[in-house]
Amino acid sequence: MNNFNLYQSMLTTRLTGVSNQIWSMSNQLKSLGLHGPGPFAEQCITEVCHSKSLTYHVSTTTNPRVKISVPNLPNLYGNQKTFKADGLIENHPVYGDLYVESKMYAFNSDGTANEKIAGFLDKAKHYPNPVLLVLGGEFELNTCFETNCIMAAANLLTPTDYFNSVNFTFIGRNTDELIKSGQLKVCKLSELVNFL
Repeated sequence: MNNFNLYQSMLTTRLTGVSNQIWSMSNQLKSLGLHGPGPFAEQCITEVCHSKSLTYHVSTTTNPRVKISVPNLPNLYGNQKTFKADGLIENHPVYGDLYVESKMYAFNSDGTANEKIAGFLDKAKHYPNPVLLVLGGEFELNTCFETNCIMAAANLLTPTDYFNSVNFTFIGRNTDELIKSGQLKVCKLSELVNFL
């Protein structure tokens, strides 16, 4: 699990107080000749699934297994009546078929993961099976409103944070409803091995 171990190492280094101005994950990934944070996180997830002997299908332009149809909302979604998950775990012993979505923060570089979180929640109820939201770039997660709300609703923060998120934010309330319905699971990338 080379990429996943590299992620854990980078996360540990970053959490020990290295200055934001002199270290970024994106720069280190580039120096190692690796893809940007998003594809890197997806590679980490693939490695973890394979290490657990799980059948994991990644999203490609020709992979129908990860395509989600939205037949009831054609006018709201425009001409695009489908979207793709980042991946699909087949026959998980606890969750059955489980879609996977990865949102990776760019460790102090520009990125779109945070802005896409709210849009992901809109899509989550359309998956035909539960979806696992994997949050990476963990030292930054608590600096973003959207991910704070999601992590709080998923009980990854304090009970007070859960109460405030679920009772005072749309994102927290929606996340809580999706989790309670069984449609959504949430975990941090560093905890994926134990989750699966």
